[in-house]
Amino acid sequence: MFFLRFSAEDVALLRPLASNGEPLLVAWTTGGKKYTTLALNLAQSVRANVGPELEQRFVCIALDQEAQELMQRHNFHSVLHEVSRSNNLDDAIWKLRWMALYTFAHLGINSLVLDSDRVALSSPFAKRMRHEDHCNTGCIYVKASKHVEQFLLNYLQENNESMIAGIQRDWFDQKVFGRFVERHVFRMEGDQVHVVYGTGDQEQVHRNLEAKAGDRVQRPLRIRVLDPVVFAHGMNYFYMRAHLAPGRETQVATAHANGVNDKNYFLRDRGLWYIDDFD
Repeated sequence: MFFLRFSAEDVALLRPLASNGEPLLVAWTTGGKKYTTLALNLAQSVRANVGPELEQRFVCIALDQEAQELMQRHNFHSVLHEVSRSNNLDDAIWKLRWMALYTFAHLGINSLVLDSDRVALSSPFAKRMRHEDHCNTGCIYVKASKHVEQFLLNYLQENNESMIAGIQRDWFDQKVFGRFVERHVFRMEGDQVHVVYGTGDQEQVHRNLEAKAGDRVQRPLRIRVLDPVVFAHGMNYFYMRAHLAPGRETQVATAHANGVNDKNYFLRDRGLWYIDDFD
């Protein structure tokens, strides 16, 4: 029910790209210039700033043939999960990132799923990913396992309906996911999900310390919150310039054009537009 509808040819494309456990870098878009240009700009930023090794593992999930044809015309990998506009397109988009993560986990493919209004400034995998299951909204990496697959399935099943008892589901899927994680960390009897902040000596683990010994598991699901300066959101990158702060200078992996309007203006103004359309 929650698997993306990839063709056999698309699955045959994905598996070699993810051979030897190499993770895929994934974005998604529907048709229409407003959306496809952002996805294409992300793809071009991978090509310009990271290089062919990661470009070969970049895949765009197209929700219609128009978007797929655009990505393929520019020689980027694209797979099709077609969504009819006569159906509830908003609901399909709300679930898409979670269905993508769930589908890749089921296929045994590690995947980093990005919003299409991000740009890649360096490899997001170099020295930044640890051997755990990672989830971070807007930029989410999942190391495929049955544990994380079940966790994502539970989330999708719980939030499948866009309206319950006449109450509209929160439009912000990332906020809903945050509440889902919080409940599993602090409001369940068990100790099966841990949230991790920081690394090394600065690492902080949030877990249910009140859980009884019998309710704990040997290998809990670990969800690490990625550094918001390295995986920058719009406020940190475009306004605060947090990566340039004294004593904090760091190479940014991805910058997210969220919280800024107009997105295209900010991306162009900061030199993060990689499409040659300045006619």
